[in-house]
Amino acid sequence: MDFRAEERDGQDIWPAFTDLFTGVLGLFILVAFASLAAKNRMAVEVEKTREQRDSLLARSLHGMIRDGSITLADGRIDIEETLLFSKGSAALTDSGLQLLREIAPALQTYMEGGDDLLMVSGFTDDLKISNNSFASNWELSAMRSTHVVRALVGYEFPGEKIFSAGFGEFHPRASNDTEKNRRLNRRVEIVRVPGITRKTTALSSTSKNNG
Repeated sequence: MDFRAEERDGQDIWPAFTDLFTGVLGLFILVAFASLAAKNRMAVEVEKTREQRDSLLARSLHGMIRDGSITLADGRIDIEETLLFSKGSAALTDSGLQLLREIAPALQTYMEGGDDLLMVSGFTDDLKISNNSFASNWELSAMRSTHVVRALVGYEFPGEKIFSAGFGEFHPRASNDTEKNRRLNRRVEIVRVPGITRKTTALSSTSKNNG
């Protein structure tokens, strides 16, 4: 038996194997780069869409922004407590209801398309509640945000695309050391947030049924 011939045959395999491995590795790298480029393009498109949407919202609410009824930054609407509620109360005033009536159509347009949701959040200052209607600032802020949600839904904003949250005195915009700062902290914020997709909901329902 010619062992040298077998050794040569074995050595002849390695260059082909190396070429194959290099080719597969190169293909993998190309696919990885293509996937990364696609993700970057998608991120750019998402950011562009968000900027266009925020710009449209700003134009729709230009009058209220100009007269100081609301502030708008990065797609987040801030409304001071005094424009919606009486001090220590969660009941919307007549002027507050009118303000929400004017905002509702712009919010409907703003939320068209996709699975995003509109989060309405209530915030207070750090002073304790001076009446017996609420156990803490959490209850007050939660009830205020809930009343804003109910009002917007009453003005034909879709109920399945909106929810409320109460943060009490936490997450202030300014330190609670002056009345001016406390007034900034007593507010309602309205912002678009990622929602639960239908696919996720369907998977969850399937899992429960199988369980």
